[in-house]
Amino acid sequence: MSNLSENIKQLREGSGLSQSQLASFLKVEETFVSKIENGEHIITTDIVDKLSSLFGIPVEDLYKNIDSLSALTFPLKENTFLEEELQTLSAINKIALNLQFMENY
Repeated sequence: MSNLSENIKQLREGSGLSQSQLASFLKVEETFVSKIENGEHIITTDIVDKLSSLFGIPVEDLYKNIDSLSALTFPLKENTFLEEELQTLSAINKIALNLQFMENY
């Protein structure tokens, strides 16, 4: 299994999301998420970008060794997100990532 597959699974579980919730956010079948996490399916750059935004991780960090992974976190009351809430969280994380990038350069 690749770093990308392992990282996606770790981030999903660490965020308290089910494969079903992640599949709904990505607009794919749940089996697709399972195959991604097991390294059985190649994913498009569009999906990598969506995952980057959702988890608040720069795209390049998704490919790194898990030990060097550091996600943006937001204190939330519950982890039973609806697709719409995940879309909102993703947009907020993308703004935070862009701000972080601009501050570093």
